[in-house]
Amino acid sequence: MRGFHLRTLRVRRRLTQEDLEAKSGISQNQISKLENGTARNPAYSTVLALAKALDVDVSMIRFGPAPGAKARRKRGVAA
Repeated sequence: MRGFHLRTLRVRRRLTQEDLEAKSGISQNQISKLENGTARNPAYSTVLALAKALDVDVSMIRFGPAPGAKARRKRGVAA
């Protein structure tokens, strides 16, 4: 998992780490560690909770958008 994907998705949705914590149940400290690369290979349940909170597919959290593609929300709405 690359932290910049998580950070980019969070910022695009105008959420703070604290907002994401409230929506996902994942601690702000853990979100910070994931974003800055200190924590790697999070549990699938963590990635799933973040994806649900950000309303994106799990693959967007883990791998980011395809090169040249616009980031899309899970329901197919342009972000």
